[in-house]
Amino acid sequence: KEDDRMKKLIIFLILMINIFFYSMKILIIGSYHKEYQFQIEYINEIKNVVGKNYDYFNFYMDTKHIKKEEFIGKSNEAFAYYKKLNPDLVVLGDDSAFSLLKDRFAKETVPIVFLGINNNLRNYFKIRPNNFTGVLERPLYQRNITFIKECIPQLKKILILYDNSNTSQFIVKEAFSGKKSGKILNVEMNIVNTDSYEKWQDIVLNESKKYDAVVLGLYSTLRDKNDKVINENFVLQWTSKNIKKPLFGTWSFSVGNGKTIGGLVLSGKNQGNEAGKIIKKILEKNKKPISIYPVTALNGEYLLSQFELNRWNIVIPNKYKEQVKFVE
Repeated sequence: KEDDRMKKLIIFLILMINIFFYSMKILIIGSYHKEYQFQIEYINEIKNVVGKNYDYFNFYMDTKHIKKEEFIGKSNEAFAYYKKLNPDLVVLGDDSAFSLLKDRFAKETVPIVFLGINNNLRNYFKIRPNNFTGVLERPLYQRNITFIKECIPQLKKILILYDNSNTSQFIVKEAFSGKKSGKILNVEMNIVNTDSYEKWQDIVLNESKKYDAVVLGLYSTLRDKNDKVINENFVLQWTSKNIKKPLFGTWSFSVGNGKTIGGLVLSGKNQGNEAGKIIKKILEKNKKPISIYPVTALNGEYLLSQFELNRWNIVIPNKYKEQVKFVE
């Protein structure tokens, strides 16, 4: 009997130790590859905001590199990993992961925090599932074009250049109501989407001459004539080197020497910060996801490359100088 009591005591102590040292698990399912800068930024910021008392796990869906017919297989892998891990909360990063996994996770009870969503939520769900909340992403084009026009007073025509990824299509649909041309602040605007690297090169070398400035959107899904994905860093540097007119950017990872001038940019850090605050409410204050209304990370920051400003002989108006963060 004494031995039985001792065994029960030992088992009880082991259970208590496990409970005491148990760390909640957060699974972050990212749409892209491990090296994608926007994704790195939001993962790091989530960890900074939520803190070290959690175990973090990542699954990278790599949708900018794999072919579209492989998306379903990759989403099956992601969901199988979730089932095996059994986390306390799941983060779905960007539209691709969200659109591929939303229906399965809507049938689960695990809290889902999404971020980087450019599509309208109503296009995903008629009614938001009880376990879903998160952060929307909206490029700040009107404010950006205001800034560009003040830097280039003669601005009359502007080209906005994107690849043809799901995210790019959602941005055009949401930010420009699906229209590829129009006027913003009396500036003629044209949007071009392509996944063909050869067509991209032609636009940069020839079409860009017709405009007063170019805004670079996303560029990670370009493929050559052999259907090989072109490295996004190479695309960025080549575009910057060969563009015929000043090249502005909309995301922080595209700004710098040999990249874009910048502008009012979004970053993964903005998205991760807002998502981190929501995660803390759910895990530390026991808030239900359905009680937290999705937010839009609207702040942005003026991030500019001094090298690229000098290269294009652009002087920013004095009223912006206190708001701007400069990089090389």
